[in-house]
Amino acid sequence: MGRVSDLDFEARSSVLPGKVVAIVLNWNLPRETFACIESLLSSDYPDLQVIVVDNGSTDGSPDLIRTRFPGIEVLALPENRGYAAGNNVGIVRALSLGAEWVLIVNNDAIVAADTISNLVVETRSRAGIAMPRIDAWPSGGLWRAGARVSGLYPLPRSIREGELAVGKPISIDYAIGCVLLIHRTVLERIGLFDEGYFMYYEDLDFSARARTAGIPIIVVPSARAWHKIGTSLKANSPRRTYLQTRYRTRWCRAQKPSFRTLVWWIALMVGALRSVVGSAFHASWLEVAATVRGLHDGMTAPNGESRPEA
Repeated sequence: MGRVSDLDFEARSSVLPGKVVAIVLNWNLPRETFACIESLLSSDYPDLQVIVVDNGSTDGSPDLIRTRFPGIEVLALPENRGYAAGNNVGIVRALSLGAEWVLIVNNDAIVAADTISNLVVETRSRAGIAMPRIDAWPSGGLWRAGARVSGLYPLPRSIREGELAVGKPISIDYAIGCVLLIHRTVLERIGLFDEGYFMYYEDLDFSARARTAGIPIIVVPSARAWHKIGTSLKANSPRRTYLQTRYRTRWCRAQKPSFRTLVWWIALMVGALRSVVGSAFHASWLEVAATVRGLHDGMTAPNGESRPEA
């Protein structure tokens, strides 16, 4: 887990407005990255810089992106370091460029022209982390708007369409890393993404650390984004199943003993059992193996180790 410094959150938060640096992580998907960058460059926010971090692509992506967008900085990594580590490279660069906010954007997402402005306006007075409403592309309809813990139910519940109808920002407990605006003081206070998560659950961990530090997190319904679901890894991909299972298990291991942690473990095991039974019923033996291996590696791999074997 990276850490920048320990500057006072409240004091630094008053220095607004300022520069936004958007970080787009690419891995062998230049066409999706083109569309993402084009949506960012159409933003009405006046002080925006876009950085692309290429996560060890083997298809010539860095040169393709530089040719298409000659004014954009491309940081080409020699290998695929995963979501957390790849974005951390971009975050460190963004802070060195004087970013007041860092905007994490999946390369399979696009944003509306006023999304960044709406997120910045709302974080100026009430939050350190903000996400937009994210709809599915191209079908439309709400995909994610964060989650929160409420009532006696110990697990986070996704924000639903009806809750967004009020139009005002809503406090949440967990933000989605697909499109995420982070004030620099948050990074200075709690550090970067935990690189022990290669892919999945790093945003859950980041939100949990922010909550522990008392940093507000909100979803802004007036800020809109769209996500092309399953672009990086198909929904029925054994690799996706493996990664989700492994890092869900790692998340459970990292929690302090409590009733809520026990429920997390129960949910993990029930979900894994359902996956194994369902996959076996359809003779999807690669999916069965992915689930079992994900549980094994999540339980046995050192918490600081992130690189999956497959």
